[in-house]
Amino acid sequence: MAQYIRIYGLNMKILASIRIIPIGTGDPSISKYVAGVVEILRDLGLRYMIGPFNTSVEVERISDLNIIIEKIIDYFKKSGVKRVAIDIQLDIRLDKEITLEYKIRSVEEKIT
Repeated sequence: MAQYIRIYGLNMKILASIRIIPIGTGDPSISKYVAGVVEILRDLGLRYMIGPFNTSVEVERISDLNIIIEKIIDYFKKSGVKRVAIDIQLDIRLDKEITLEYKIRSVEEKIT
């Protein structure tokens, strides 16, 4: 996952928000599963931000997301979870490269 995708001649990052919902675990807490997913992102060398409802990550290609999702599903299989819902949101800027920090800074600069 070392090269950026090229669209219209720009090097770009795709921002993805990933929310996992393990189902039928018998425990209302999911923090141990979130930690497992974050370890996957860290082991892949990706930049990520943990939020209260999801984890955001910077990827370079849609195919990188496929790898991440496959690893997440494998993690849940190994953890004994029988069902998991995964929500993914994408932010793809076609006019310039963006980062997770850029998006936050852009909003903070507009707060008066």
